[in-house]
Amino acid sequence: KGEVEDALAKLKFERLDILRPGLLRGPRSERRPAEKLAMLVTPLVDRLLHGGARKYRSVKATTIADAILQLAAEQARGRFIHEHDAIVRAAAKLDRSSRR
Repeated sequence: KGEVEDALAKLKFERLDILRPGLLRGPRSERRPAEKLAMLVTPLVDRLLHGGARKYRSVKATTIADAILQLAAEQARGRFIHEHDAIVRAAAKLDRSSRR
């Protein structure tokens, strides 16, 4: 993942948003028993993740999608890294009426 981020940075985009979510929650077409188990326990585990560990909290796939839509509309230039809290904040900014 880090190598991909570095390669993207070398392309000199005016704006580069890198999202680093924890476990993605939501339906999947593939069978992944370990992930399914993880999704069952994440509501409890997420509450235990504080401070620097917050970045490992799980997030809904739809929240990631909302964050991407919001970040695509941002005008600031540069390279931005978004972990859990920043992803959730960006998703919350999305104008809900624009998704209908």
